[in-house]
Amino acid sequence: MFVPFSIFGLTILLFIVWFRYTCALILSARTSRDYSNQVAQVNRLNYLRVQTALEENPADEGLDTLRDSLRNDYVLVTYLLHHTTEREVGSRTFERKMLKLNYRIMDLWYSISRRFFTNHSRPALHEMSRIVGHLANAMGEHTGSPARA
Repeated sequence: MFVPFSIFGLTILLFIVWFRYTCALILSARTSRDYSNQVAQVNRLNYLRVQTALEENPADEGLDTLRDSLRNDYVLVTYLLHHTTEREVGSRTFERKMLKLNYRIMDLWYSISRRFFTNHSRPALHEMSRIVGHLANAMGEHTGSPARA
């Protein structure tokens, strides 16, 4: 009885490690041209300011405001990606779905950590901002120029 549960637990643990590692690899990949700054300027995205605020301000005040900014950026970028990109097939779509799931997981983790483990809420916001930046860059790559909502 113990063996099946331990195998199941180990499988879940390995899946989580694989998922987190794969998302980290996707976010660390660089493209030949970075469109994220242009897309952020044209569409008035705040994720770059959120990244700067997280790096410069060590206090935990205002993190909820930064989270709200990231949520707005995420909604806008995913909307633009959905409406400006043609139906893609293959690995890029799978990568974006993984990053979107990771964003939601990090948002949930932020909610939990903000309440119980305050020192883990800042890295969750930082990863959320990196995901928004990656998606903004993907939109710019696909369109060849920043889209405007």
